[in-house]
Amino acid sequence: MITLGFYLYYWLYSRTKVINSLHEKPISMILLGSLLTVFVVSSTSSFWGESPPAIIAGLIITLVYLVLYIVTVIKFKNRLQDLLTRAHGQQFKVGGFLSFMFSSIYFQYKINDFNEKS
Repeated sequence: MITLGFYLYYWLYSRTKVINSLHEKPISMILLGSLLTVFVVSSTSSFWGESPPAIIAGLIITLVYLVLYIVTVIKFKNRLQDLLTRAHGQQFKVGGFLSFMFSSIYFQYKINDFNEKS
């Protein structure tokens, strides 16, 4: 199945809805919408041409995407770790580097790991 990179956003959106229903500090759905929008714009930037303004605009949009992605992943990681720790009764660690590198795959692994230990 070809997802064109959208599976990450679907996964984050669907799990964020669940986390928001369980956590007192919800993650903004506007943040997720902004991340998806910037992803789409960034993905199309290669079609803008090779003029210096187009290259600079593409780089700026890519940097904005990277910042939004990092903020989203950190917020999700913190909420997930907090919920899993509360449910487990002791500290349940969700690694920062692995969260950044593998986001949805790693988060799903941690959720599955938690379910196996419960």
